[in-house]
Amino acid sequence: MEIIDAASQNSTRTSKKSQGTGSGYKQELNRGFSAFMSFSITFTNVACISSIVMLIDFGMITGGPVVMLFGWILVSIFTMIVASSMAEICSTYPVTGSVYYWSGALANYKWSPIASYLCGWFNFLGNLANNASFSFGLAKFLSGIFALSIESKDAFSVHTQIFIAIVLLILWSLKNYMKIEHQGWFNNTSAVYQFVSTIFVVIVIFLVSPKFSSNKFVFTKFNNQTGFDNTYYVSMLGLLMAMFGFSGYEGGATLAEETTDASVSAPKGIIYSCLLSAITGLIFIMAILYGCGENIDSIINGNSDHGAVNFFYIVFSGDQSWVVFMILILMMNLFLVGFSTTTISSRVGYAMARDGAFPYSKFLSQVNPQTQTPDRMIFLSYSFQIFLLKKSLQFR
Repeated sequence: MEIIDAASQNSTRTSKKSQGTGSGYKQELNRGFSAFMSFSITFTNVACISSIVMLIDFGMITGGPVVMLFGWILVSIFTMIVASSMAEICSTYPVTGSVYYWSGALANYKWSPIASYLCGWFNFLGNLANNASFSFGLAKFLSGIFALSIESKDAFSVHTQIFIAIVLLILWSLKNYMKIEHQGWFNNTSAVYQFVSTIFVVIVIFLVSPKFSSNKFVFTKFNNQTGFDNTYYVSMLGLLMAMFGFSGYEGGATLAEETTDASVSAPKGIIYSCLLSAITGLIFIMAILYGCGENIDSIINGNSDHGAVNFFYIVFSGDQSWVVFMILILMMNLFLVGFSTTTISSRVGYAMARDGAFPYSKFLSQVNPQTQTPDRMIFLSYSFQIFLLKKSLQFR
């Protein structure tokens, strides 16, 4: 933690744009990310559309349309405020690990190590849990599709879904062993696909849906099927959907040491990705609310165990071929997201390891000399995620 201790005593230190990190760390990672790549990985790491799709039924239960719509707007506003602050800090401290390093650099010297340590672990474990949830969400999508053909709520057992999730984690991890510029071009494609597919899905919903919801339903309907009577508490639970949809916007800052002109590129990536996520997320939520035809119960308790599958079943009036086609488009979205979230998780862990936050940190922080990627931390991140998935069985 010596580097962070030093940084906390010198908050005026600025970054070098092309040589080193400007933070006292040796430049070991390959600086192969362009400005657009920084934006792309942040946008794909936020993955607002994938997050919304995974939680459609949750949103309908915890407040329904009014909380989903205005909750998204409220969370978007506050997210932009926080993101603006993060972007400003990132322009001064463009360092791998982002919030882990910043908390130590900005805290009082006495509290710097503990602040950085706690923030780092919360960030690292949170990123791992987020990535594991995406892999399980994708497996649940697959189960939902098969459930339509066999007219069952759930085609795959939880154990089968976790096995599929583990396979996905392996694929995402293997891809991350490539050089960062290869990852960058891949994330560019992912970002474009995410945006284009969202627009396509929204257009199809408005063209095909047999019945649109009324404005009153979209803007005022409150639905509570949580079992709690307190409206304010239920509304707060409903905000979790939007908050989950905006998680990960610090991603570009976490890869700052791998980005050219990081003190400018990474902050812009944070701001632009949050703005685009706010807009696309709002459009997508409105498409869902208008396209569902006020059939809340059919989304929650439909033919499948997955709310998104039930929603498209309503939109296409039970035409399974079109339902599967649309779900596959969204599944590809979710599949592509996993690569960027794995990258972010491994870099947070790498930043902590080089400061000695892990047992055997010296071993874990070693960088592959050929690819300049933290291969050992990628493997550790993968192992942690498998552990989280297996532990989740205890809560079922």
